[in-house]
Amino acid sequence: MVTVLVSSGITQLFLIVSYVAASTYQFFYSCAVNTILVPYVCSAAYYMVIGWKNEHLDGPHAPSVGKARFFGTLGFIYTLFLVWSTGLQGVMITTILFAPAIPVYMLGERGRGKPVLPHLHDKLIAAVVIVVAIISLYLHFAGIAPIV
Repeated sequence: MVTVLVSSGITQLFLIVSYVAASTYQFFYSCAVNTILVPYVCSAAYYMVIGWKNEHLDGPHAPSVGKARFFGTLGFIYTLFLVWSTGLQGVMITTILFAPAIPVYMLGERGRGKPVLPHLHDKLIAAVVIVVAIISLYLHFAGIAPIV
């Protein structure tokens, strides 16, 4: 129940932002583009890793190891370039959108009785996202690096 209330509150916050934003379409377009890049980077990184480890590349329609390594590495480099090309604003938007989702995720996992961020690297990623989001909000509201 708490998770639903928190996610509804975040949705309402973004609806208010869309109402007062000068360029609503551009704001939400930037949000959509920047947030979809994170799963693309993760997918490309996973394909690159399984290509180089030669794992899960069996079956009748599986690519050769060389193709998996080439396209996995190329895809990972390209998606990193895409994230870099979005610039500071892209990173700011992404972290500001992802940071509130971390406590919602934690509440949901606790509610199901599962461990919350069980590995050290999970905790580090969550901490980095939250810290960068706080810095991004400061830079935005101080007028140093406005978002959109």
